[in-house]
Amino acid sequence: MASYIVAFVHHQLGERELARDLYEETLSRTRELHNIRVEARALAQFGVVLGELGEIPRALSMLEQAYAIDRKVGEAVQIALDMCRFARVLAAAGRPAVAVRLVSSAEAYRQEMGAIFRPWVRKLNEDTLSIVRPQLDQATFEEAWEQGRNLTANGAVALALGSPA
Repeated sequence: MASYIVAFVHHQLGERELARDLYEETLSRTRELHNIRVEARALAQFGVVLGELGEIPRALSMLEQAYAIDRKVGEAVQIALDMCRFARVLAAAGRPAVAVRLVSSAEAYRQEMGAIFRPWVRKLNEDTLSIVRPQLDQATFEEAWEQGRNLTANGAVALALGSPA
């Protein structure tokens, strides 16, 4: 967990290459120790870093694996965070309307649970939306937002991975 936190801090400081290396090391260790919860966190954050570095297919694969673990262990809040992370990668991939749908879906899911996103998650979503807003006209943005509010978590992830929701 400590190496995960160090990687997270480096990512927050903008040191993506170092964060990528640290997440890779953390992921290897968590798998050796069979710690699936920390493995899911490492996969998820690793995916975001890879997306920011332009490694979109690998990023989506990492996020898909994290989501599968979170579904398996019933981590509802983490599932909402996974959707936020997928949205960030999709924004980097040039899929703005889908990114908006995922942020909207994550927000709806969070509200349904009565959970509160931590400040770093709110910033992640704000950054994602600031990337995609200029790429969409207001009507398209609002339509994507409304569509996202009605997506299930599985539907949102299927959409992120390129399947029809």
